[in-house]
This record gives sequence, C-alpha cells and structure tokens, in this order.
Amino acid sequence: MAKIMCQTPFFIIGGLFEPAYKMKYLEFDRRREAMELAELIKKVEHMDITLLAGEEGLSNAVTWVHMAETIESSDFLDGGQLVFTTGIGLSSKEDILGLIEAFYEKNVSGVIINTGPFIEEVPGEAVNFCERKGLPLFVVPWKVHLAEIMRICCFAITKDEQRMMETSAAFKNAVFFPKQEELYVVPLSQQQFRINWKYSVTVMKLKSPGGRTDERLEALRTRMEKMIRHHNKKFAAFINETELIIVFANVDEEELLPEIKEIQNSAGQFAQKGEKITMGVGRLTGSVRCIYKSYRQAKAIERLQRRGKISKDKVYYTNLGMYRLFMGIE
Repeated sequence: MAKIMCQTPFFIIGGLFEPAYKMKYLEFDRRREAMELAELIKKVEHMDITLLAGEEGLSNAVTWVHMAETIESSDFLDGGQLVFTTGIGLSSKEDILGLIEAFYEKNVSGVIINTGPFIEEVPGEAVNFCERKGLPLFVVPWKVHLAEIMRICCFAITKDEQRMMETSAAFKNAVFFPKQEELYVVPLSQQQFRINWKYSVTVMKLKSPGGRTDERLEALRTRMEKMIRHHNKKFAAFINETELIIVFANVDEEELLPEIKEIQNSAGQFAQKGEKITMGVGRLTGSVRCIYKSYRQAKAIERLQRRGKISKDKVYYTNLGMYRLFMGIE
C-alpha cells in the first residue's frame, strides 16, 4: 500500500484544497478500488478478445493486471487480478488446467490466454473448469499484442480509481463541511452526480475481536461495493475512521428499502463469530447540500443500535416512528 502523506489539514484533489476530517493521509490501495471485469473488457473488445467460459464471473472486481506463465509465478497473485498468459512456461498441454486451477486458488478475477505457438487451443477440461467455477476465461489470437491490451486495462483501472477517490473525497466534504459547497458541488457534478437528486447515507460499524477491526471493515466495504454495483452505479462507499459510509444517489424510497434489506442480509452473512455489525440509514434528502443531515440521522441510529436502545431491524430513519424521540438530532 502506498500512502500520500499530508502535513497540513488539507488534501489537494481536483485542483482544490480539501479539508481533512480526522485523517492524516490518503491511502492508495489497489484492493480498495476495483473496476468491474465486464466494464474493463469493453475497453478492449475491439482487439479480437473472445469469452470461452465463466460468464457468471463477469461482475468480478479487477484490481490490476498480471502476467503469469507458471504455477510458481502464481504465488505473486494476491486476488482480484486479471491474469494474462501465453503458456511459454508450460511443458505440456495438460499443464494448462493446472495453471488455471492455480490462478483460481489465488482468487483472480479472470484469465486471458494468448493462443499461438505455446497454446494452440485451450483444452476442454480447462474450459469446463472455468465454467463450473464461474471464472471468466478469454482467448486472444497471437497476432494481437498483449502489451497493448494490458496498457489499455491499466489506464482504465487507474482512471477508475482516480474517479472513485475523487468522488469519495467530495462526498466526505459534503458530509463534514456542508457550508463549503465549492469542495463538493462542482467535483460531484463533474462525476455526473446531480445537485438536486435524492441522496441517502448509510453508516455501518463493525466490532471484531482480536484487533482485526480495520481489516474486516475494509473487507466489508469491498463486499458492499460489489453487491451494490450490480444494480446501482450511482453510489459511493468509503471508510472514515472506524465507520463505513455508503451514499446512495438518485434513488427513491421504493428503491432504497430493498437496498437496505439486502445490506442487512449481506452484513449478517459476512459477520464472523464474535463480530458485531450495527448500522443506520438516514432519510432521503432533496439535494446534495443536505447529505450531512442524512449522515447525522444514520449515525444517531447506528449509535442507538450499538447501545442496545433499538432493535436490529430499526435502521431506517423514516420507519423509526416514536424512536426518533431518542435521537438528539434535528
């Protein structure tokens, strides 16, 4: 992980000095921001790339690209990569399946095989394996330069990371510095978030035994982002201090309620023994300028839930009824 140190209480994002809220640095970690594989492949579909198997996994998140030619080289994979191989390091055709199995064990997002002198054709058992496991398997003819595909993919992933970091930073400013509109109105508009859309903020906290809270909270963020991305592209999910903040944009209450239910169910499945996840959801706002109100409501609900004052099913502000009396907020 690379860290961008900041000695002053400001971040410079998009040409603006951005106040930092309880943070000493921005963390840049490729595991945190990830592009969907299907979206990435669209960037290179003109390069004669063909999907052989594993269509089910096209929603996988891609953190980066990697070249791996042997089972031993797969040890350098740490999950989420789109892996390229030519088969130059294989001694026989039968080794292809073993190589793909090694990639799968490392939780890669997909595999692209450059067919040619080393792998003339992908064996049927390898194709079947990828289909069963939902591991996207692509082939590209030898005449296509892998280096160019990798260059395009790296550029797309980097641009997507930049977009998500800027969006998260702008939403943080909207939450914590609502009066400084220049820090979030313009940046969010540039990322296609409309000022007068309806917004709702969800706050989640995770308590994990053994000092793993930070690690587990990041894993929870990744899980939530992947789940939400399937049916809602206009959102942001980021960590501030010890809480996970999710901002839903351009939604109405009929759309938001199923989202909340799905988040609750997914969080329940995610929690390990001894862990406790609490959450609160603020009501929909009429403008991006009122996001801070939804955040305060969500945070107050989460706090009440964490202290055992309300039941776990009471998470949405609008559905709290008389329990709103317990909330010391506007």
